Amino acid sequence: MMGKYTTLCLFLLVNQVYAQSYDIKPIMEINLGAPIGQLRAVPVNFKDGRKAIAAMYSEDAEIDPYIGMFFFPEHTLKIVLFDEDGSIIWKRDLGPGVVPGIWFSPILAFDLDQDGSDEVWIINNRDPAHPMDYRQYVLEKLDPRTGETAGQWSWLQPSPNQSMSHTYRHFIMGAYVNGLPILVAGQGTYGDMYLQAWNPDMSERWKLDLPDDTRGALGSHVTPVVDINNDGI
Repeated sequence: MMGKYTTLCLFLLVNQVYAQSYDIKPIMEINLGAPIGQLRAVPVNFKDGRKAIAAMYSEDAEIDPYIGMFFFPEHTLKIVLFDEDGSIIWKRDLGPGVVPGIWFSPILAFDLDQDGSDEVWIINNRDPAHPMDYRQYVLEKLDPRTGETAGQWSWLQPSPNQSMSHTYRHFIMGAYVNGLPILVAGQGTYGDMYLQAWNPDMSERWKLDLPDDTRGALGSHVTPVVDINNDGI
């Protein structure tokens, strides 16, 4: 979602198949109290059956690490969790240490610890005075009930001597191996790329380094996780 709006809108898309047209109807509006320049959202499931949506947003437009697109943010990145009725459960401001932008701090809702509720996973910074210091970046787990930090793990540091556009590109993905949840962290686009897999107890399962001369989709901006051969993995 882009543009300067103060209200987050959810829409119902009705496909009029034969008429080849679409009827988009708003089903919920939530006033966040500030203009919205960027926004991304993920569904969150609770073990008691409740459902919610976690939205990460900022007044600034999307900030890209490429030198021709990067700009210094005037506002911080925030997260809001709201329920099916549109009631806000909690809000959290990530502060000046996190650059607003999907490549700097993606968001994922995923039940890694198998307690029945999706944790909210982000990338945070232990040194808010220095937002570009990737040495202080952490993979962070948020308690979905409160938004409070429930765990932090050091984020992989990128290869030295890369351009800024190559350095600040981060991914968080969820996958399953025969029903066992696995969290996958990724770094890099265009050049050197890295993947690390975490078990439910946050022990390292495996890691994969892909140098920039590796054949494959090094420029891909998406990271699909698909059981393409239907073997449960």
